[in-house]
Amino acid sequence: KLCTCCCLGGRHCPTMAISPSAHQKRPLPFESSLPLLGEEAASRPTKSAKLQATKKVSFNHGEPKVHLFDPDNGHGISYASRIEDNCIVIDDDDDESDSDGNHPQQQVPLTEELTVLSTVHGRQRRELRDITKHDLRTVMKYGTKSKGNFVNGDQRWKFEFGNTVYITDNTCKKEITCYKKAIDIQPAQITEQMWSNHHKAVRILKNDPQLCTTHSVIIIDQSGSMNKCDVNGFRSRSDAAFGTLALDYIAEQLYQQGDGFFVDAVTIIEMNCTGSLFVHKEPMDWILFNKVLHRQRTAKPR
Repeated sequence: KLCTCCCLGGRHCPTMAISPSAHQKRPLPFESSLPLLGEEAASRPTKSAKLQATKKVSFNHGEPKVHLFDPDNGHGISYASRIEDNCIVIDDDDDESDSDGNHPQQQVPLTEELTVLSTVHGRQRRELRDITKHDLRTVMKYGTKSKGNFVNGDQRWKFEFGNTVYITDNTCKKEITCYKKAIDIQPAQITEQMWSNHHKAVRILKNDPQLCTTHSVIIIDQSGSMNKCDVNGFRSRSDAAFGTLALDYIAEQLYQQGDGFFVDAVTIIEMNCTGSLFVHKEPMDWILFNKVLHRQRTAKPR
């Protein structure tokens, strides 16, 4: 007999002659490749190779589809799937067809192809407000166009997209100025209960100041540098300071407190050449929130 022990690989094994029962037959990982003898060959089922059908792959040699940003989210014009002469070809299905039955096509230049003639004043405003030339081209392409003011007898045009406003001359090519619209923070609606809690807190701070939970002192820079317009969403650094104070400090804590009554005092100091007291030990409530928003519009850094 042949031994199929994995250690001998099918050669004659001396242990088979000594104790066949003590030698356990182990299947080889490559046993299927060895020739089978005797009854093993007859009992082992044969496997027939199955030929798989040849798969055919075809490629479409058409122009690739160009996916463009749609500010109307699918509700505006539909862009075609090709570019010709550095222009996006737009199929307008709403227009009537011509005499040959073909639909007219209009071409919109690519964003980088739009003309923006810079001026010294325009470059200064863009650097100050962190607006690039590409941003202006994007506003011209996707924004809304409306008539601006007449300056020295010349018509100006205004382009708006998102919170960015771009002003051009009458040719819509020369840059006049640009800016970002400020975030409009609405004041809180004050109820009678809010006024009652406010007067109650004022009396406690005046007569029993030891009952005050916290007293926060906030210093806001109001020097000339706070006039810079380099904070996204605000007209100036000063607007950003007061707006952030109202939203992220006062309103955030009032929302966390809910309808509970707490006596927390706030003092706000404006600092430029000298310090001036804007709010002194007033309760933190929605009345203070509205007062800070009003100061945001009236503050004049210098």
